[in-house]
Amino acid sequence: TSALILTSTEVDQTGGSYYGEQSLQFISTNGDSNMVVLPKKGPIYAMDWNPNSTQFCVVYGYMPAKATIFNLKCESVFDFGTGPRNAVYFNTHGNILCLAGFGNLRGNMEFWDVKRFKEINKLQASDSTTFEWCPDGQHFMTATTSPRLREGNGYKIWHYNGDCVYEKSIKELWQVSWQPRVEGFFPEVAITTPRNVKKPEAKVEAYRPPSARGTPVSTTKLHDIEPPQNQKSKELSASALKNKKKREAKARSKKENE
Repeated sequence: TSALILTSTEVDQTGGSYYGEQSLQFISTNGDSNMVVLPKKGPIYAMDWNPNSTQFCVVYGYMPAKATIFNLKCESVFDFGTGPRNAVYFNTHGNILCLAGFGNLRGNMEFWDVKRFKEINKLQASDSTTFEWCPDGQHFMTATTSPRLREGNGYKIWHYNGDCVYEKSIKELWQVSWQPRVEGFFPEVAITTPRNVKKPEAKVEAYRPPSARGTPVSTTKLHDIEPPQNQKSKELSASALKNKKKREAKARSKKENE
């Protein structure tokens, strides 16, 4: 049996934050204890145990926040990169993970196949104050409740494939939750990827003079979005792309001179 302990101090001794600093400790009943090393600085928004008790996920760091799954040795198992998120929820069977951004965020939800670390779907439930998985591990509920929000109260029931199967508006809703079921009541069902997932549309590039075409684009971003670890190798940075082109040009020049 193990536990995660979130600790905080009122004053950040390094002077990096006016609000103090947080850290995450891992302890077990056999006497083991470790500090969970989080690669990105900033607050710890949420953490959740996988029901299989062998992994846990933490959402942390200044926005856009990182999300990482750790094993019982506090070693990183998978890094989901960064995004607008502050919540994490494993389903009943521990095979689907939802990373979400509620509260002051727009309600974006990412659903991941935990066994293959493959993204299943992306949805949005704006103004949601509640999220809860159904005991069947396939459906989930989002709700807008009082007193957090007085307008637009109600709840929706979704399937992770994106279908909203039920929706009800209520003038004033304070709480909503699933009826609990004993463990094993619902069997684990194979994960399916929705067919109607929208593919990202190609962006229309800004005009560039002929002399600048084919060269890396220099841009300034307010936030750098870091992709999940299994997608990093597919994307080259501007400097890496520049070096690659230099090597190719050098190889061509050498071949022409031979």
